[in-house]
Amino acid sequence: MALRGAFHSLSDDLRIQTILISCCFGSLLEGLAGGGSPVAICTVMLVALQVPPVKAAVICLIADTAPVSFGALGLPINTLSKLTGLPIAPLSAMIGRQTPFLALILPFIVLYILDGRRGLREVWPFALVTGLSFAVGECLGSVTLPVELVDIAAALGATAICVAFLRFWKPGTRVSMKELTYALTPYFVVVLVVVAAQIPAVRGALGSATSTFHWPGLVVSGPNGATVSAVEAKFEWLLSSGSLLLIAGLFIVPLLGLKVATAAKTYAGTLYNLRWTVLTVSSVVGLAYVMNLSGQIITLGMWAAGAGSAFAPISPLIGWLGSAVTGSDTSANALFGMLQVTTARHAGLSEIL
Repeated sequence: MALRGAFHSLSDDLRIQTILISCCFGSLLEGLAGGGSPVAICTVMLVALQVPPVKAAVICLIADTAPVSFGALGLPINTLSKLTGLPIAPLSAMIGRQTPFLALILPFIVLYILDGRRGLREVWPFALVTGLSFAVGECLGSVTLPVELVDIAAALGATAICVAFLRFWKPGTRVSMKELTYALTPYFVVVLVVVAAQIPAVRGALGSATSTFHWPGLVVSGPNGATVSAVEAKFEWLLSSGSLLLIAGLFIVPLLGLKVATAAKTYAGTLYNLRWTVLTVSSVVGLAYVMNLSGQIITLGMWAAGAGSAFAPISPLIGWLGSAVTGSDTSANALFGMLQVTTARHAGLSEIL
């Protein structure tokens, strides 16, 4: 409620509020949580501003297409790296060169959906500032920051630039700094926790609480007869992205003056609401391991490599198919990431690209 009031106080123009909520705040939610949360939350906020429900949902879905690659504290990229064996840093840098082009035009698409050509004609400067600031932030963040922080930093930076721009382009009323600070505190805490986790001493301490074990009942050997490493499961109790969010929550609860019982009830309710999402993603990742270890992905990849350089325009269609089938960027990467790598390897194309 405080954030919604803050957006309204910055401008009484519905089009500007829509861009701020769907592109800036939505990107922040995607970077922190993912899992459809930016669409669910931002759609409700837009509906409260009298945007038709279907139009609000479409706007939020489209606005989420750029930040989703680095969503959920970089989970899609981390998953892709683990399954394909490709290093995270080059993957992040390559994605950071592609998604900014999309991020640059998304505010204009949002404007057109909301208000047609009139919106483009009257509010294009703000759309340009929003798209450009987030695109630059994502591009720079992909090569200078850990993947967990790329979306968060880009969203916060874009929001700050947009707010500053509104002071000159279309001045707004004063925002209650107390309410705004209260509303933004959880996001800043998450940023601080993730940054702290990159400090070698802290990362080492958190990483020490990691369990590695052989997955029960799983026996898979490679061509040389040796057991493949994929049967060894690794559970990071404190260093995983989800664990860092829970740790941040432990700091956020007292800072916001929440009762422990309220926080526990909220967490339990969230876990219950996401029960089918957790099951779906886990199942898709499990299927990806089965397809990889059984040789199905390699077989498909060698077949697709027959297209040679013509595979380049086909490659995005595979990503689209994975997202359409699984409903998740992370699951799509898990399902078809190795297929892309195998095909590129046999077709003489860049594996990272």
